[in-house]
Parts: sequence; structure tokens; C-alpha cells
Amino acid sequence: MVIVCWRYLDQSKPPSAMRFTRQAAEGLKHNLSDYVEMGLWQGALIHLGLSLLLLLTVRWWSQPLVHTLETRLPSTTTLRPITFYAVLVVLLLAATTLRLPRLDLSYWGDEGWALSAYVHGNYKPTDGSNWQGDLTFKPATWQATLWNDQNGGNHYFFSLLQRLTLSAWRTLYDLPDTAFSESISRLPPLLAGLLSIALAALLLRWLGRPRAGLWLGLLLALHPWHIRYSTEARGYALMLCLFLAFIWFLLLAARTGRWRAWLGVAISAFLCVWSWKLAALSVFTANAVVLLHFLLARSAPLSARLSAAARLVVANLTAAAFCIAIVMPAVLQSPDVTARFQRMGKPMNLSWLQNSFSGVFIGAPWSRAAKDSPVEAPLSEALIQQPVIATFGTLAVLLLMALGGLALWRARPLLAQLCLALFLASAIGAALFKWRLGVEWIYWYFYPLILPAMTLFAAGIETLWLRCSARSSPSSSRLQPFCLALTGVIPIAWIHTITPFSLLNLKHPYEAQRESFLATRGQHEPWTAAGPHSGPSPIISCHLWRHIDLYDPRALLNVRDVQALQQQMIRADQLDGELYFVVGMIGFAEATSPDLIALLRDPRYFQPLPKLWAQEPIHHLEPYRYRRGSFSPRPESDSPR
Repeated sequence: MVIVCWRYLDQSKPPSAMRFTRQAAEGLKHNLSDYVEMGLWQGALIHLGLSLLLLLTVRWWSQPLVHTLETRLPSTTTLRPITFYAVLVVLLLAATTLRLPRLDLSYWGDEGWALSAYVHGNYKPTDGSNWQGDLTFKPATWQATLWNDQNGGNHYFFSLLQRLTLSAWRTLYDLPDTAFSESISRLPPLLAGLLSIALAALLLRWLGRPRAGLWLGLLLALHPWHIRYSTEARGYALMLCLFLAFIWFLLLAARTGRWRAWLGVAISAFLCVWSWKLAALSVFTANAVVLLHFLLARSAPLSARLSAAARLVVANLTAAAFCIAIVMPAVLQSPDVTARFQRMGKPMNLSWLQNSFSGVFIGAPWSRAAKDSPVEAPLSEALIQQPVIATFGTLAVLLLMALGGLALWRARPLLAQLCLALFLASAIGAALFKWRLGVEWIYWYFYPLILPAMTLFAAGIETLWLRCSARSSPSSSRLQPFCLALTGVIPIAWIHTITPFSLLNLKHPYEAQRESFLATRGQHEPWTAAGPHSGPSPIISCHLWRHIDLYDPRALLNVRDVQALQQQMIRADQLDGELYFVVGMIGFAEATSPDLIALLRDPRYFQPLPKLWAQEPIHHLEPYRYRRGSFSPRPESDSPR
């Protein structure tokens, strides 16, 4: 790679001759190709520098004497391999069955925007401005897939896999480039989610606790957050799967000290961060724990400890060198992304903290976001409606997590500290976002925490079972059946508590964008594999604040005041067509455009269509249909999109 980077830098234009530099000096907006040109040059330079650093110091980090760490847990129970694998297969089949209903649900904003911008493509008017006329499809470029991140939502490795999956599907079924499928595009996260369940179970088996591994597999299979993000067209499930691989390689390398294990650390760390950039925090804290164990191992010679620490540093610098070389074009776009996110996000208040905590540790949000929403099942209401079983399940889960953490610390502090390191990583991330970047930390950025949380839960279940089984005195033997039954009752109580929320997730999309299309333009111009309706369209659709091009590429997005809406009402009458208006971010729309909302809710002019509910008010959609002829027409020019 040193030679490759050297030749690339030698044959490329210097930064002073790049258009990126000239545009920056003039305060002009950059094109994606400008970011790519400058980013790849800077990435190659940094990669070359890190590679040379490693080559020049090879004599110090390639010493054969290396300290190793014991990572295996003391054996407590045995489980026949055939039994373990049979149960694991059943778990995976059950997890697959549970996730299949979600594959065909509508995309929500982040899914649709990412697919359109980075993977699939979008439509533009053939004549340049007439959205009611012919449209031309513009496929997303490979540059966009790998490096476009101007909205901050490109999960690079996942975008690559998603594009390859959709391309293979279109080729297999001889479909046009315009075709897309929610189910097909969600196959990579589904497979990654199922693989993460298997990896989690196998990792604990490798560490010496096969029963806890099966419990962990079951808990992940049923956790609502795992169900959602392993069936969402984003990179979170892929990241979790690769992070599990990274942890396994890290523990294997710490145990054996072999270079091939450290190579696995480098590859898995790179792919994990390439899947979701914020995973770098978890990778960093996990590495820090193992590094400290190497350095503080007083029983080993200093040279062996330093050699082991050096191998860890070399593996991670190698991962960083490749990651920086690839993602540097996206890094250059981050200032614009940060500025955009500073104007967005839910406040990190008490409600945010409650929902984050209950979401990670229990699986359901704590409070209701909208009083009359039929698609919410918060934990606080479950505690009121079923005070005995829900309260018992919630408190027992938390107590078992504490018990599991204590048992894990006593048996192998390194493993307990790795769990704590992941919690620390998210805390650091939230603090940096809030007080360094001025950006609100979105609650699903805590998603990696379900891994340590459910690991502690599984360890707690096994610990309780073992302690109950070990009771041998006459007085305690009478309580033994009760204690053993308790280990099964607690997970059942937890499952019962989260089931209402899980069922809603299986039936309702996070944001019903496809349903809004079907209720409006889709009533007249159904979507086909060949794309949207071709030729002139008498159907006018307007979307305020929430919209996905994939479903309705003709939608007008700049109709934000009464005058602009009245122009569209006149156009609909002139075209003898239909006018629909879909309001998203309803609270924000009511605050910033009260006159527009008042007009839409005036029954003389608009008919309200069924409201499309979501788990959060920001994603509720209110569609309206214009009553043709109800507004006095007068000639007006076309309004902008």
C-alpha cells in the first residue's frame, strides 16, 4: 500500500491546483467530485504517513516475546455441542420468522433518503422545471455510494452491500434500473442481524459459557431494538455484527498473541467503523481496556507487556490507515453536516434520558409521545395497566443485569470491563455531541448498548440458575424449585412486558411514507417497476417537511405558505386534476406556518384523509385532499418545487 499511495500522490494534482482549493478560497459550494479529489489525496497522504511510521518502527513492535491475557471464563456447566447448535438453529429460525413481517414495511425518512441519494438514484424533470411533465431517472453514481455524505447519513459499507444486492435482484429478474424493493434492500441488515445473534451465542460458548450464550442469543432475538434495526435499511445491524467479530478477534489476539488474530482485529475494526462511523467510539474504548490490561500486568516482563501493547496499537493503526484513506472525502463534508444537525434533533432532556434508558435495558420507550397515538406502547403505561407482572419483569431484569455484571467481574474482570467500556463509549459520544459539536445525540445512537446490556442479562440468568442449583442444605432445598422456576419466569415476564411494543413494530412502519403515497397520488397513478407515471400528470401533490423521492418524485416541496398553496389550488382546477397535501413534522409546521395549516384544515377547501400515525410526533403524516372548484380560480404561474 505504501507504493500504491506513493504513486497515487505522485500522479495526482497537488492541492493548490485542485478546484476544491479555488472554490474554498472564493467561498463557493463544492461538488462531490471536488470532495473526492481532495479527500482521496489527503487520505492517501495520511495512509502513507501511518504506513511509513509502522515500517520505520517494525523492529520495536515485532518482538517475538509477547504477553497474553486469559479471557476464558471458569467452566461452570457443560453442554453437548449437538444440543447447543440445535437450540441455536431454532433460535435463528424463530428470529427470522419474527423479522420477516417488517421487511416489506414502508421506508421511513432516513432509509428512503439514503437509498435515493447513495444507492438508487432520483428523478428530474426532462425539461428542467416542469414536475407535471416527463421525468428522467438519474441513477446514483458509485462516487455517491462510496463517498457522498453531505446529509451525514451514508453508512458506507452498508450502502455498498445494498447497491450490490439490488443490482443482483434486478439482474436476476430482468428488472429496469428504476426498480427497487423494500424487502430486497433490507436483506443485508437482516442477514447481519441474524449473524450477530449467532456470533453472540458462539462467542460466549468460546468463552466457556454455552448456556449463557444461548440465553444471549434469545434475548437479542427478542429485543425490540434488535428486531427493528436488523430489518431497517441502514448500517446499524451490520455494525453490531462486525463489532462482535472485532471483540472476538480482540479477545483471541489477547489470549494467543498471534499476528493473524491481530490481523482479524484490524480488518473487523475497519469494517465496523466503515459500516457506522460512530462505532469508532466503541472500538476505541474496547481497545483501551485491553491495552491497560497488557500494560498493568505486573506478573509479566516489561518487554513482553510492551510487545503485546505494540501489537494492539499496530493492528488499530492499520485499521485507521485504511479507514481514513477511504472515508476522507466524506470527512471533508462533515462541517456542513454538523451545521445541519445543529438545527435539528430532539432535545436531550429528561424524557430523552428515560426513553434511552428503558429502550436499551428493557426494549420499549418509557413515555408516550402523542396522547392519542394508536401505535405506541410505552413502558410507563404497561407498569400502570399490568402493575404486577410489568413491574416484576422490569425490576427483575435490572437486578439480574446487576447480578450478571457482578458475577462477570468476579470471574473475569476483563470481560466485565469490556461491557462497561461500551457504556462509557456512548456516554462520551453523547457528551461530545452535546457540548463539543452542539448537536443533540439521537437516542438510537445508543443501539450498541443492547449488546452489553443483554450480555449482563444473560450472565445474570445463568448465575441465578447456578446458585439455585447449588443449594444443598435441607432448608434451602425446599426453596430450590422456586428459585429454579424464577430463572425462567423473569425472562417470560420481560417478554410479556415488551410484547405490545414488539407487535406494533411488526405491523406499523416507523414512518408511513408509502402509505401517504398510496392515499394520495397512488390512488390515480400507481407505481410500477418501470417507475412513476410517464407523461403529463394532472395530479399535484405537495409535501411539507417530510418526503421521500422514491415514492412520489413529482411532489412539490416548497409550498410553505398560503399564497403558494392557493396557486396550486388554482392549478388543480385548471388541470381538472387532483391536489393533495401531506404535512409532516406537524408541531413544527403548526408553529412556523399557522396560516397554511389553518387553510388545510378548513373543511370548505380540504378534506382530511386518515392520519398516518408513527411512534414519534415528528413522523406523523397528515394528508389532505383539495375539494376541486372550492376556490375561486384566477390565472397564476407555476409555483416552484
